[in-house]
Amino acid sequence: MTLDDESIDFPAAYKAVACIIRSLSFSTEEVDSIAGKISVYGEHKITPKMKLDRALAQVDEEAKEAAQA
Repeated sequence: MTLDDESIDFPAAYKAVACIIRSLSFSTEEVDSIAGKISVYGEHKITPKMKLDRALAQVDEEAKEAAQA
């Protein structure tokens, strides 16, 4: 099973991983390395890296909003 497979049954899988990545303060290079290791079968219009980037942006926005509250 891969993160992409898990996201079928657990739609928030990418966001959960994004929360972990942000809490561990991974560098951009480390995030890119992790995203590159997500295996998929076939071609997808939205790649796992794109999904992870979107989840990271969402986590960042939520953290920013929480800090302003």
